[in-house]
Amino acid sequence: MKKTKFSLPTGASEEKTVRIDAVDIPSGFAEMPDERSLKERAAYILVNGMPVLPVCREEDGRYRLLAGAADLSAAQRAGLTEIPARVYRFSEREAEVFSVVERLRSDSAGAMESAYLMKRLLTDFGWTQE
Repeated sequence: MKKTKFSLPTGASEEKTVRIDAVDIPSGFAEMPDERSLKERAAYILVNGMPVLPVCREEDGRYRLLAGAADLSAAQRAGLTEIPARVYRFSEREAEVFSVVERLRSDSAGAMESAYLMKRLLTDFGWTQE
């Protein structure tokens, strides 16, 4: 079987401010942090500012979150109505790969979630350890 090389998508993007109620969290993200952690993160965001979250523009004018579900939830908890976002123009497949890789890179992914995400890269997207 011929091996194909696949790299992380680097679609065109722009940084802009988007309404928080226009951002959807896709199913399949890890559980949200507990209430205490969410409050702490919300306080941190209010003091230090909101990190830029990666999103993908959908056809209906909404945005799909690619990584940072806990930060988005904390921003909602903090009462923010808009967030800074890096808006990517990805195909469905590219958005999914980007999301999986970003979730793997996060420190919050536990051992079971990391194993599941690695398996997805191998089986669903044909990645190898190379």
